[in-house]
Amino acid sequence: MEEGYVLDITDSGKKTAKWIEGAPERSVWVGLKTGSRRSFALRAYRCAECGFVDLYAPGRGEE
Repeated sequence: MEEGYVLDITDSGKKTAKWIEGAPERSVWVGLKTGSRRSFALRAYRCAECGFVDLYAPGRGEE
């Protein structure tokens, strides 16, 4: 397992949340620094019976 965090961007409209590698680092101008870190679009799966949600970050990285 790798450490990372979920990035939520709301000012520019609707987008898929992303998993960003590493620990979050604050930025004065943009909230969080992402730089050249790998990012992966998240996929969510929900159990119709109990409501449990599991997140996956498939792929080889984006951006």
